[in-house]
Amino acid sequence: MARKKFILNLPFRQIRKSDCGKPFANDLSTINKVTLCDLVPENRKNNYVFVYDVNGDVLAFLAFHDTGTHFHLDLAETNRMFETDLKPGRKLVLLVEEISAHLGYDKITLYSVENKISLYKCLGYRKTGKTLQDDVYGVLTEMEKPLS
Repeated sequence: MARKKFILNLPFRQIRKSDCGKPFANDLSTINKVTLCDLVPENRKNNYVFVYDVNGDVLAFLAFHDTGTHFHLDLAETNRMFETDLKPGRKLVLLVEEISAHLGYDKITLYSVENKISLYKCLGYRKTGKTLQDDVYGVLTEMEKPLS
């Protein structure tokens, strides 16, 4: 499958090498140790990393995988170093849902940590009943959102 080319307008864009070293701290950073530099090489093939950029500051990122039939959200995190009411993480999820529907995909899937399940439920995601034990995150619950 060929890599898709997305045309994004600020504040949305794909991650860049110049994002390395920019300050980013979030709820999961203490356990997963993921930095923006770690995400740059992940933005290739069928994997994408979008960021929410305001004046050069990365307020959130969303990493996802294109399966060819739907998008699977891998990691969505908001930068806690910036106080904002913009809800950049939520807006990135909504952007990817919009792109997914435009491509004709009928759903989006993800695995959620326990304390984020209610957030995804508010966005229309539902539990599928499947769980996954992860060495870093513990129990992850599979969720999906139909886009029809």
